[in-house]
Amino acid sequence: MTNAPDEDFIVYPPKAKTLGWVAVGLALTVMSVLIVMFHDAMRVGTLIVWISGFGALFFGLGTVYMAYRFSVPTPALVVNRQGILDRSSLAGMGMIPWEEIAAVVPYRMNHQDLVGIVPKSLDALHSRVGPLQRMTLRSNQAFGLPPVNIATGLWGVSAEHVVQIIRLKHPAVRIEEHRS
Repeated sequence: MTNAPDEDFIVYPPKAKTLGWVAVGLALTVMSVLIVMFHDAMRVGTLIVWISGFGALFFGLGTVYMAYRFSVPTPALVVNRQGILDRSSLAGMGMIPWEEIAAVVPYRMNHQDLVGIVPKSLDALHSRVGPLQRMTLRSNQAFGLPPVNIATGLWGVSAEHVVQIIRLKHPAVRIEEHRS
């Protein structure tokens, strides 16, 4: 990680945390599958079986994604002269050029550092991202959060440090305080 204005600021997910998420995801996937397979013997209701089926799918996909991230390390976050590249999760928004960013909002929620990004045009962002990202954008707005949120604390980097780097790379960006 560098602080030079002409060099990229790159953050990779820590290997140990990524492997930990793979282990947790695998355990939850197995538990969900076992509930679906042995629901009669466990005497659980139909709702629990459906929730477990959804859990198996959700945790299974998450585990595959985290295993991929572990085996093929790619940056979770890149801040450079072009903009902010968000690959922090399955719902990462990709490259957001500086020209499309109205404001950056550092904040903390549930003991987690986040960097929120408010795009100048939500429609422009909607038009180039996938359905999962669009759903995430809408959900964040419904909860009164910035449309794009990058969880920097997961990688041991504070939101304030990322904001300092953003100011260094693009001094004209507007930094706002989060309103809860």
